[in-house]
Amino acid sequence: MMKSGSDIQPHTPGILAYARPIYLLSSATAIGQLITFATTPILSRLYSPEQFGTLAVFVSMTSILGIMAVLKYEQAIPLPRSDRKSTSILALCIILLPCTSLLLTVLILAFGSSLISKFEVSSLLDVQWLIVAAFMLMGLREVLSAWCTRKEAYRQIAIAKLTGRVTMAVVYITAGLINPSSFWLVVGFCAGEVAWVLTLATVIIGSNGPRMTVARFSSVRANARRYSRFPKYSLPGSLLNSMGLHMPSLLLASLYSPEVAGIYFMCIRFIGAPPTAIQGGILPVFLKESTRAIHENIPLTPLFRKMAIGIFALSLVFAIMLAALGPWGFGLILGSRWESVGTYAQILSLAVALQLLIPGISQVILILERQDLQLKWEIANITIVCGSIIVPWGMGNSAVTTVAMLSAGITISYLALFGIACWLVRKRDASLDPDTPIN
Repeated sequence: MMKSGSDIQPHTPGILAYARPIYLLSSATAIGQLITFATTPILSRLYSPEQFGTLAVFVSMTSILGIMAVLKYEQAIPLPRSDRKSTSILALCIILLPCTSLLLTVLILAFGSSLISKFEVSSLLDVQWLIVAAFMLMGLREVLSAWCTRKEAYRQIAIAKLTGRVTMAVVYITAGLINPSSFWLVVGFCAGEVAWVLTLATVIIGSNGPRMTVARFSSVRANARRYSRFPKYSLPGSLLNSMGLHMPSLLLASLYSPEVAGIYFMCIRFIGAPPTAIQGGILPVFLKESTRAIHENIPLTPLFRKMAIGIFALSLVFAIMLAALGPWGFGLILGSRWESVGTYAQILSLAVALQLLIPGISQVILILERQDLQLKWEIANITIVCGSIIVPWGMGNSAVTTVAMLSAGITISYLALFGIACWLVRKRDASLDPDTPIN
């Protein structure tokens, strides 16, 4: 539909307009990971691998389940032009959250004990009621974050991230000094989510909050249909992605022991902090610049190549540093009972770096609207990840051998994702005007 001559064209902001939100969000991510990195040597001396194994199973279960809290409708909140429609989507999410939480409660009451027993984490039975609480908090956090994004409340998002991290660390350390137990690790995780949600809620309460009175049921129902592609397509992909990240902890706890899962979780927590912080600075800039390149019909290859070279260089340096540190170095940093983290870190370093950094530049797959390829890769990835643990275990291999196979599987999977992104970028640039330089 053509616009009338009286329509006012919106002003397109320059790159400087994006500098502040990019700086705020990337800084919050970097500082949050710095807090994780700095507090890990303290926590490793307060808690045992078995206790971290309980936390690993809890975080993995709730992270996978939390994807389904509002069926990914929260992704639609920033999309409508009018606040009226956006508010009706927010209302839809608020209606869905207690419904999915109630369903999860029924499932836990019916099958929770038998499911938890398969992971051989008996201490989790004492906190299984917190699974529903964490599920609701994660769903609410995503909904509020989406509204804050719509309102460009980037400062509140950044503060919320840091508040959650700090709260979690304070509870972990305080409880560890008084009475270290897996119960308090789980409580600390939930406390961080509470702090995150409460900070984001200030936007809802303040002047940027929605006017819920305009969200009539007919509008809620209409928008549920209008944005039904999110539960149909985004939900399966997000669920598979979350499973690819968190299934290793669940499988290692179930097939080996909570101690093995705890060592793996500690390893990922510690060595994953620097790549995650780097990604927090790279991703917003790459998304902004790649989107601009597409809108202005200019080649993506130079930007993609530059980012790829940087990522692979950082990954290689990161892997070499961790390999040199070894079990002795990790034993010195984390404590003698965590020396095996050094072995795991040597095995997993390159895989973890690629797993955390490649998805950032591979967002071009979604930008170029090839969600079908992304979903196919997600299916292949979860198959590779689970298979690389189950097959070695079935052959009677040790946990270290299984982790090595997992590392190889992750590396192959994410290199394949990178290959798909490269192919799409080259294909898209080849379709431009032949006179447009790509290099």
